[in-house]
Amino acid sequence: MNDVDERMREAFLNMHASDELKKATMLRIERERDLASSRCDGVSCGQGSIPSARRVPRRRRMRVFVAVAACLIAAFVGVGGYAYAMKPVAYVGVDINPSIELAMNRFDCVIDARALNEDAQAVLDAANVQGRPYAEAAAALADACESYLGEGVVVEVGVSCSDEERCAEIEQESLRCFGQGGTQVHCGRVDEAQRQAAEHAGMSIGRYRLYCLLEEAGVEVSEQEAAAMPMRELRVLAAENGVETQDSACCGHGAEDGSSVLGEGACEGAEGHGAHDGQGAHGAAGPHDGTGYRGGRSSS
Repeated sequence: MNDVDERMREAFLNMHASDELKKATMLRIERERDLASSRCDGVSCGQGSIPSARRVPRRRRMRVFVAVAACLIAAFVGVGGYAYAMKPVAYVGVDINPSIELAMNRFDCVIDARALNEDAQAVLDAANVQGRPYAEAAAALADACESYLGEGVVVEVGVSCSDEERCAEIEQESLRCFGQGGTQVHCGRVDEAQRQAAEHAGMSIGRYRLYCLLEEAGVEVSEQEAAAMPMRELRVLAAENGVETQDSACCGHGAEDGSSVLGEGACEGAEGHGAHDGQGAHGAAGPHDGTGYRGGRSSS
């Protein structure tokens, strides 16, 4: 292997791609290099082939060209594929007492997990959710949170995702995994702006969603108080003040149409109107007579 080949190999091995992709592409590079070399070893002349000194520079250029082209293709596929697989398309906040946020890719696998308090870090260490499909990750979290779950416990699940079908699947899996032994599971959705606001506030998506609804309804609770209160107490506070919580229907706690998106008007400084004035997410009309988003009934 000459110096050019060695440099190409080192550059390729330093790429951020899977070992399997690197190995397969490197084999292809070497195979193409050998094939190109054999084609350029000589020229036909009568009954045999004789080496040609004039072919040597061209043969070297061909080898380099093939190697570079193969590396560029591998880099494009490898780096592009890695970025495609690692791009988050859905966020899920799970709040019991441990508060956890998961980010998932388009294959519904967990690509990032954040602990929002000390209890949550211990749960994540035990559950090992990284790289697992959400169904498996949620089951692992439920097992790790077994001591927190039970009769009268409230689990708040917040979902931020633009795909309606994916949202519904996440909510159904959340209900299946966390709704055991009398545990109450409430699901709701937020948009990307609200998710980022929740992250800035240091709260889970679901907790922040409920806090915004309380604030919009005029309930006196500070951001710090909302962050520290058990989810059950936040729910009781909402019920005592007649706050419509806009839960998702799939969990049996919200609008019958299965949609519950907290829009931009649910916290101060945002445009539009929230649930308190009869407006649903993004300004969709919904009468303020005990009905939820888009007029669906709430049983929470």
